[in-house]
Amino acid sequence: MVAISKKSVTIGVAVIAVAAIAIALVYSQKKKSTYNALASSTAEGYTPRIIGGATLNRNVWDQSRRYLVSIRKDGHFCGATLVSRRVVLSAARGNPNPPGGFNPAESIDFNRYAQDDNGGVTTIPLCQTENNSCEDTGLAYVIRHQDWRFNTFTNDVALIILPEGRQITTIPPVILNRNPNVPVDGQEVEAFGWGLTNRRPFPGVFPNEIQTGTLEYLTNRECRRLLNANNDQTITGDMMCARTDSTNGVATGGGDSGGPLLSGEVQVGVASYTLVEDITGTNTDPNRPDGFARISFLFDWIRDTVCAEVPLDEVFNCRRSKASKQTKQGKRY
Repeated sequence: MVAISKKSVTIGVAVIAVAAIAIALVYSQKKKSTYNALASSTAEGYTPRIIGGATLNRNVWDQSRRYLVSIRKDGHFCGATLVSRRVVLSAARGNPNPPGGFNPAESIDFNRYAQDDNGGVTTIPLCQTENNSCEDTGLAYVIRHQDWRFNTFTNDVALIILPEGRQITTIPPVILNRNPNVPVDGQEVEAFGWGLTNRRPFPGVFPNEIQTGTLEYLTNRECRRLLNANNDQTITGDMMCARTDSTNGVATGGGDSGGPLLSGEVQVGVASYTLVEDITGTNTDPNRPDGFARISFLFDWIRDTVCAEVPLDEVFNCRRSKASKQTKQGKRY
């Protein structure tokens, strides 16, 4: 997980000793809040995720949430959703590990409910080389939004294209939102993820099953007002915000990156970033909303990229011959 302070200081080095020093420095400046990018890494030696949520009922998962995807790297790494038979939607920061290098996850798991149960799970490996085409056609590959910016969280989406012959036909894909007027201010929305149910004691407690939590959607105007009051994140049109109800203490966190924000049965957002008071604390302050990529704003990019890579995709109504592998929609790995 990448931690960015208000002064854009990156807390680094993935060893417990250095993490302890970083924690001490943060505690010495209690008035400063810390950004925690939701993508997994080992900078602090742990991966924070949904806090204060509840276990997703297995029957609900089986009937309507099996499109939830676990991107893997020595266990769960970040979240994603199946949006078409050969296409997975996630966050840009949750795939190649920024900044500067290419450090992708190892594989993608479909049909996974619990971490200790591999029954029925389909695993597809990810391409590990940074180039314009994978030599092994049996590997999935990542396309990040070309205007994604690591330090500002803008356009924080990526697509993973599954290899031909490995399409997922037994799991109905999630419906993506195209309506810019959905959701509405104050509407309840739901986040999902595998991971820490509590960040204390360090390094935290991991659940076995998928967790879910309810948040409240905010308009971008209200989100800007709250965050500007705290001298925090700039909110742009490609983003959306949701905050915890102060009575339930629900929050998203690292490892939830790429996971869905749902309004009913429709995915409206992709988990991007969260605010916490310190790198071991939780975000239960309703005045510090969590950030998501707004799907309605980014839908054209998603559709155009899918159609360039999977030209006969039925979900996105693609009807053209396959474009060049060097797509204009994003950077292909």
